[in-house]
Amino acid sequence: MNEDYSNFILGRHPLYERYHDEWRLGINSWWGGKEYKDAKYLRAYQVDLNTPSESITTYDTDADGSIVAKYRAKVENAYTADEATRGSDPIGGSFYNEKLDNTPLYNYVKLIVSEYNSILFRNPPQRTMPESEELMQFVQDVDGEGNSINEFMSLVDSFTTVYGVCHVG
Repeated sequence: MNEDYSNFILGRHPLYERYHDEWRLGINSWWGGKEYKDAKYLRAYQVDLNTPSESITTYDTDADGSIVAKYRAKVENAYTADEATRGSDPIGGSFYNEKLDNTPLYNYVKLIVSEYNSILFRNPPQRTMPESEELMQFVQDVDGEGNSINEFMSLVDSFTTVYGVCHVG
């Protein structure tokens, strides 16, 4: 019995295991930036992996303008003088890595969540509370970090949209 209790406390709930990846996608998309880029959520298609990065096609033409030859060249990116002299490719050499390197670091998901929630909750909250000093102090700092009840509930509202559910204890 003691071993079952220990396994229950130290183990992970099956529903947590099931939804963990979706929750990570949601929160990384909401935060945006480096976390989103490093998680490589951008789908890699086979053509992206087979196409060299920054390929440039040039053509030779004859006197009347007809194409007589086609050449494909790859642009080598170098961000430092050392990379340029040793010939390393900092973005991996495939079109997928180029797309990933150019993934916007601005979190549009946060803008969409904010817009969606502002439409759903366009009226400010109305609360009827008894007048007491302790309650007013709590309303001004509900989480011990200086956030008012409205700021805290706004964050709960956003996380509910990101995760699909949010429990507050």
